[in-house]
Amino acid sequence: MGDFNINLLNFEDCQSTEEFINTTVSYDFLPHILQPTRITDHTATLIHNIFFNSNEFFSISGNLVCDLTDHSPNFLFLNTLSWTTNSGVRYTLDYSNLVQEDLLLDVQAIEWDNIFKENDINEIFDSFYSATTNTIDKNAPLKKLSKKEAKFQSKPWILQGIRKSIKTKNKLFNCYLRNKSQSNHSKYEIYSNKLRHILNVSKKKFIIMSISHTMSIM
Repeated sequence: MGDFNINLLNFEDCQSTEEFINTTVSYDFLPHILQPTRITDHTATLIHNIFFNSNEFFSISGNLVCDLTDHSPNFLFLNTLSWTTNSGVRYTLDYSNLVQEDLLLDVQAIEWDNIFKENDINEIFDSFYSATTNTIDKNAPLKKLSKKEAKFQSKPWILQGIRKSIKTKNKLFNCYLRNKSQSNHSKYEIYSNKLRHILNVSKKKFIIMSISHTMSIM
């Protein structure tokens, strides 16, 4: 899968496209994305694709209507391939019982001279990491987040009001795709630019507050 920058819609008119298709097909890799992946006011090209070399699986593939970039994201679902992973489980530091004075005392109690007297930089790092991690775990242990908590903490600067605005922006984008009038394009562009500014401001405020909170603890 990838951005090949070869427009598969030009298969009959472009020799390089024909050669690319012939090469992939010769290894049994068939394209699963058949609709344009980059659409502008004047062009529609199919330059991103997912190739798969087995026909024994039932599959569903296509593009997502999304304005995150000027390229439509692709997807391919296969009915018999699955992976088990715990990557969806997220944790965060629990500050609910944190006492700043106790944290400072524990940090001061670490025998830093013993850590940095080593000659091997790897041993120094291992000791440093172990000491600081144990101190953090003692004062602000990890807690497992629920799916809802993990969703909101992935980008905590995106507040509830901003989430509603993102849905509105997506509706305007879909409206523009259905009817590419100048009016629909202007509505979407104006709303998208304002929302982008609000997101940047909210993210900046969140970073500043996080730094201030960290400095107050230390």
